[in-house]
Amino acid sequence: MNAMKKRTTALLTAVLLTGASGAAIAAGTDEQYKGFPIVNVVVNGKTVQGEAPGINLDGTTLVPFRAIGEALKADIRWDPATSTASLTLAANTGTGSASPEKPQPQKDERRAKMEEEVRALYDMTEAYFEQLEVVRERIRIAKDFYEVKKNDYYFQQMADQFWRKFEEQFAAILTKSSGDLMNEAKRTDLPAAAIVQTAEKAHAAMASYKLSWTQLQMHYTSSKPEFLEYYIMNYSNAFEDELKAKDMLKAAAKELEKAVR
Repeated sequence: MNAMKKRTTALLTAVLLTGASGAAIAAGTDEQYKGFPIVNVVVNGKTVQGEAPGINLDGTTLVPFRAIGEALKADIRWDPATSTASLTLAANTGTGSASPEKPQPQKDERRAKMEEEVRALYDMTEAYFEQLEVVRERIRIAKDFYEVKKNDYYFQQMADQFWRKFEEQFAAILTKSSGDLMNEAKRTDLPAAAIVQTAEKAHAAMASYKLSWTQLQMHYTSSKPEFLEYYIMNYSNAFEDELKAKDMLKAAAKELEKAVR
């Protein structure tokens, strides 16, 4: 009688197995086992093989319990006192899983394009910001050279053409930031608006540096002390705006890195 119970308990329906593993498939054949049609069972892509095959009993698929347990690499136990067979799947430790991994969703194409555009806007703003240090040093060199040599050579090197390229850089940033895709990006977590504000702060610094350069020239040509005062005031304002733009650029970089992960 106990042998009969063991044999009965060792057969498990595919419905129960599917709930445990999420990947059991049964397919019929023309062969028979003890008068019942044999059923081939596949678990997670692997054919289950045991001491007895799966069978079709009045439309229900029955499979040897131990064979399924071994296929799932589960812990199998038999309690003779209660005639109970138990099957326990191993916990998922990251090295494997009974269920196949779900494919990661593809990043939305429009979102990816927005990220690309905002990244390009950041790169343009960073390149523009880096010119502030160059301009600041050029003014200092022009001032020192004139005071020592009484020669305006370096002032001449900073004529209109010198400043025009920076205006063109800033204009390109504004154009880049005004497209439909960029306006849409400003309504997301992407720091498009923060990058534009950084560019505007850098432009304010550039404008003050240019004004200080003009007033320094006027001081040398007119010898009026008020122009020297204006130079110092605007040069200081420019440097303060440059420092603020630097902090804003760093903050925008962190926001961008966080948003594109």
